[in-house]
Amino acid sequence: MLTLNMGNILLAANGGIDVMNTYGFIILLCLVIILSYGFNLIASKTRIPSVLMLIGLGVGLQFLADAAHFEPPNLNFALEVLGQVGLIMIVLEAALELEIRRNKLPLIGKSFGAALVGLMFSVAGIAVIVYYMGNLGQHTNDMSWLTAILDATCLAVISSAIVIPSVSVLEGERKEWMIYEATFSDILGIMLFYFLLTLESTPLQQAGLDFAGSFLLTIVGSVVVSYILVVVFQRIKTHIKLFLLIAVLMLLYFTGKLFHLSPLWIILIFGLVLANSRLFFRGWLAQWVDHEKIQNIDRDFTVLTLEFAFLIRTFFFVVFGFTLDLTSLLSPQAWLEAIAITALLYLVRFGALRAFRWKDNLNPELWIAPRGLITILLFFSIPANLMAEEALFSPGILLIVILLTSGIMTWGMVRYRGEAPRTNLEEIRMEGMLPLELDPMAPQEVDAPWTPSSAAEASAHAGLDDAPSAAGPDFGAPPPGHENKTEPFTPPGEGLADSTELRSGTADGTDADGTARDADQDDKRPPQPPPDPPTQKS
Repeated sequence: MLTLNMGNILLAANGGIDVMNTYGFIILLCLVIILSYGFNLIASKTRIPSVLMLIGLGVGLQFLADAAHFEPPNLNFALEVLGQVGLIMIVLEAALELEIRRNKLPLIGKSFGAALVGLMFSVAGIAVIVYYMGNLGQHTNDMSWLTAILDATCLAVISSAIVIPSVSVLEGERKEWMIYEATFSDILGIMLFYFLLTLESTPLQQAGLDFAGSFLLTIVGSVVVSYILVVVFQRIKTHIKLFLLIAVLMLLYFTGKLFHLSPLWIILIFGLVLANSRLFFRGWLAQWVDHEKIQNIDRDFTVLTLEFAFLIRTFFFVVFGFTLDLTSLLSPQAWLEAIAITALLYLVRFGALRAFRWKDNLNPELWIAPRGLITILLFFSIPANLMAEEALFSPGILLIVILLTSGIMTWGMVRYRGEAPRTNLEEIRMEGMLPLELDPMAPQEVDAPWTPSSAAEASAHAGLDDAPSAAGPDFGAPPPGHENKTEPFTPPGEGLADSTELRSGTADGTDADGTARDADQDDKRPPQPPPDPPTQKS
């Protein structure tokens, strides 16, 4: 009897398997990682987000598990843990890649404004759709406005877990804009979500004061903690310190979560301080750091963060696809609400981008607005007493919106690839920074015929007309002023076989500046080419 056991997920010939095989499970994990790496390669060629392929892999494993009659355990807890850790690593990965300069402050400010405006208008519009469409039919005002706003907040946040790895194919400011906007959207969405949770038991005015105080405390604490971590960890001499740094950051993050703060600011600010240490440690602060050591830590930590984020992101989306309730996709009501929500999201996004990037072409930034990891995490974080009934708000709406926005992003990225990009030469020429003599497309300057400026110069030039024209100027004649010299004149180009006869300096054994020249050093000097004859241009 043949049994194919891949962690009790793959198909088995003898029916269901009750005991999980350790070796098969480890093999399955390795195969998932290898496939995820292959998905990244495919994504770099086709611009199809790798997370969509990972979700599809999870759905495929779900079908295989059903065929093998395997009942998987409840993976919601594992999904939440992977999501929280993945969010930390993804934001840290983005922060380590961002370089802060004075000329980038407008970009940072505009991306923050676009994220804030897009979030607030999206929450307001989606809440109206969810409230009124959820209460249609036999249900009458069964959903509260607070529940509708919480559900809307989950759907209004752009997923940096999908955006950051997907925009690696973009260039320059477009890539930086999307990284900043997606990161700010995550942070602002999480802050708004936990602020709304306090409204259940706290009056609005008191909740606002508490929120302002916690926000100020979070920002100040994040800056102080970031400086301390950078100073301390540069002094650790042992090689095992990078995972210690990750453990400290996670400890600070989840401790802040217990106190309902916004600890994602700690992750973002620490990454910016580490990656831009020369900017943050200036003046009297510079004496506390060794920039060379910090650069080494930054380089090693960036590599570790990239690898860790790739691993966590892989398993999160595979598990998410494995736990999807595909029957929710059969609800016409869910599709109607999801399409309305998706249309509203892109309408709001168009207005926000037009307000803050009105001079630029909005392609492909307009289409890069996927929902994903944060949407799922926030939805699972809604308390049971504020969770809407499935008849009022189906979880399938989240799945459909995630699939629609990811599909639209894929279409936008592929469409952007199809445009003919300007070459670097064209971009530089349009900016007026390419010298004419280096521009092959510019009209070349042609030497004009020489005309004498005086009668004396014309008579002096007339003596050269007797020489053959093909021979060019007579370099064998001594230069003006050399006729009365006692030293013999050696024309340039003669005696090239003897390298000791072509040296810089004068014939009396001194250099051009008058310093004495050693004869041994003369023999080591390379021969100098003859000077080019002067030309006149118009």
